[in-house]
Amino acid sequence: MKPLKGVTVLDLSRLLPGGYASLLLAERGARVLKIEQPGVGDYYRAVAGSPALLGDQVSVINAGKESLGLDLKSGEGKAILEKLVRKSDVVLESFRPGVLDKLGLGYARLKKIRPRIILCSITGFGQKTPRASLAAHDLNFLGLSGLLLRNRDREGRAVIPDFQLVDLAAGYEAALEISAALANRKRKKAVHLDVTMEGAARSLSRLYSGPTPLSGELPRYGVYETSDGGWMTLAALEPKFWSQFCRAAGTSESASHDDLRSVFKSKSLAEWEAWGEEEDVCLFPVRECPEQKARKRFPPLGSHTVSILRKLRYTSQEIRILKTKGVVA
Repeated sequence: MKPLKGVTVLDLSRLLPGGYASLLLAERGARVLKIEQPGVGDYYRAVAGSPALLGDQVSVINAGKESLGLDLKSGEGKAILEKLVRKSDVVLESFRPGVLDKLGLGYARLKKIRPRIILCSITGFGQKTPRASLAAHDLNFLGLSGLLLRNRDREGRAVIPDFQLVDLAAGYEAALEISAALANRKRKKAVHLDVTMEGAARSLSRLYSGPTPLSGELPRYGVYETSDGGWMTLAALEPKFWSQFCRAAGTSESASHDDLRSVFKSKSLAEWEAWGEEEDVCLFPVRECPEQKARKRFPPLGSHTVSILRKLRYTSQEIRILKTKGVVA
């Protein structure tokens, strides 16, 4: 089921939060046109060629989208975007507050062009806050929200997660807000959704006001090595699962971490995986992240420019002129 089939999204955003939001919308059927600066594109393109620098992530979040290289600082470029807005449902952007207005493409202008347009802005701190103009990234918001201190090493030092938690949370929030606005079919006016990284981080951190036992304190909720060097996750929180695990594994319900380490060393990863599925006690193997297959589907910068302009009734000669001027790529 593709609930957003027929919805068109103009994605002017860069980097992960906006890219992930539009990916979620695309996966649900929306047509996503990725609007990128000619010669530069999304900043992620600078690291796309190096898997060590988020290359795989770039290929995944841009898969299935159409890329239009468009210079929004030029009058002709803005005219093209306005034509696209007339045929679109959503504009997604992640510029600093005020940038769209400086380009002459702010909310006031967009809603005149398309009275029911949904403008979703993803910023660090919001449109009109004391920190609105400041730059910040995922790590900054992890620190500000207190989430970073939820993950410490044995010496008590904060450990940086290997994935961008707040970026993803902001992307989810943006996609949710956009979907909710689209679902409100009775809405006859435009709407400006203000999604912030700070707010997304705060939303997550409110769930963790104090310490929890789910960071390795409980033997029944931990990661254990198998006889062949693999690892299993045991999350038998409920008494019924813990009792069943202990009964089937031949250990006591008062078993310690050391006791369970010995238990898990008695079987290989494959044996524990089969055993866990048979016993149904919240026991599963630790896997590596699967290799992504979407890299070839990552659209090159401007790969859909000509087809998009033709749908807007631009002639081949007009397109050649726009390319020569650097308006499109």
